[in-house]
Amino acid sequence: MKRQSRHDDNKDDMRRRSAAAQKAHECLRDVDFPTSRDALVEKARVNDPDNPDVVAVLEHIPDREYESLEDVEEALASAL
Repeated sequence: MKRQSRHDDNKDDMRRRSAAAQKAHECLRDVDFPTSRDALVEKARVNDPDNPDVVAVLEHIPDREYESLEDVEEALASAL
């Protein structure tokens, strides 16, 4: 069995986080802004309880108020 290199592991992790960031966008469409990071995380837990990667990626954005979905998307892009 071939062992994955660190480089391959990092690429897989980046793909998973990128997919989670895209899924976060879908989970957060009905959020009322402005809102906090904690409220975003909770909304993702409620809207997509079977996808812990979405919650994990949202937990890595800065803990502040977000004014819009675009504001969240910028934070997600920076967190990746």
